[in-house]
Amino acid sequence: MPALSHYKSVQVATASPERLLVMLLQAAQANMEKARAAIAAKNSATTSETLQKAADILLSLDGVLKEEVATELTGHLRDVYRFAVGRLTMAMVTREVHYVDDAARALAPIVEGFSQAAQGLSDGHPAGSAP
Repeated sequence: MPALSHYKSVQVATASPERLLVMLLQAAQANMEKARAAIAAKNSATTSETLQKAADILLSLDGVLKEEVATELTGHLRDVYRFAVGRLTMAMVTREVHYVDDAARALAPIVEGFSQAAQGLSDGHPAGSAP
């Protein structure tokens, strides 16, 4: 196994649940960026592959939401995930980059919020508390 693949495997295997969530969201963002570049380069195969990867991540995250834990938050996340997947689907069909941009803009505050919360937890500060 090449060193980078091994490093990534260890990272995922040892990540906390909140860090794993952030890693998945960041992977979705990275795939959207790759898709953006692929659309500009008119690379159909890479466009399809990266848009599908981003959509699959968001659909997986949507599928594991637990409404009984936080009904309102879960509803908002579900709405954003499904909006983003819809936009990514439109980008797959039309090859228009503005759909990717719409999805990325919708997802950005969620990624930022979960990143900050995960960092706070790893620093020993509960979400919403001052350091």
